[in-house]
Amino acid sequence: MKRVLYTGFLVMGVLSVLLIGYNNLPPAADTGTSFGVMSYNVHLYYDAGTGGGNNLELVRDLIRDSGVKVVGLQESEGNRAVSSNQDGVRWLSGQLGMYFYSGPDSRDDVWGVSLLSEFPILEAETVALPSEEALNRVAIVVTLDLGDQLITVINTHLTFQSPSDQLGQVDSIIAITDDLTTPYIVMGDFNTVLAQSEESPRDITEDPSYIALTEAYRDGYVEAGGAADETTSYFFESEGLANARIDYIWLSSEWTVGASSAQVLGDESISDHRAIAIVVSL
Repeated sequence: MKRVLYTGFLVMGVLSVLLIGYNNLPPAADTGTSFGVMSYNVHLYYDAGTGGGNNLELVRDLIRDSGVKVVGLQESEGNRAVSSNQDGVRWLSGQLGMYFYSGPDSRDDVWGVSLLSEFPILEAETVALPSEEALNRVAIVVTLDLGDQLITVINTHLTFQSPSDQLGQVDSIIAITDDLTTPYIVMGDFNTVLAQSEESPRDITEDPSYIALTEAYRDGYVEAGGAADETTSYFFESEGLANARIDYIWLSSEWTVGASSAQVLGDESISDHRAIAIVVSL
């Protein structure tokens, strides 16, 4: 596994955060209360309709209305021509009053993996995952300060082109969490099932990546009352796939999950994914 620390990505303490140009810093959130966590693939800031309308304001409103405090975004790279050169993560950070970590640079050929948080960001790292496809795949590893407790949040967007490639990326993420001493949350678009060929298992219960993830982590969405055996965050009506969950929030053992707190938010007027959200506490 190759760890890559991109220039300007390591953030140590509030002073360093200010020095590298994070948005106006909100006060630290109260760690004595539970908080919402969201994973959302925002489709490079375009809706999934034929109009191709910009979705930034709709994404902002969805996050704000949900009340979550930590948001992992995928396909969030906007600083390129195809996305009209929009620094969407920085814009959302300013609009929502949240800290942000933009993840890899545009030049690194990544769809974009980033984080918004009401909790201060103490440290942030981009880790390159093994990938045989032309597009690079990464995970971001972010340390948040809840006041009297540090936690680690990992956000990622895995390949859909190869089941073996995808499983190697899952193994790399599990290796990262094996080294952690803090409670952690692992979230993102894992593209489970979609990496399988017609000759390979298409049911999620037979998917190698899904099996490895469920053996390593707790499925936060299911523990929060979401159904394990139905499609959730992606629009699979025309795909003919059963139980094609691809977006997840995985948890380490220390977390308590809010009963019946699982939510699926948004529609195709915003993105080709829905957001998933749960409530957690320590």
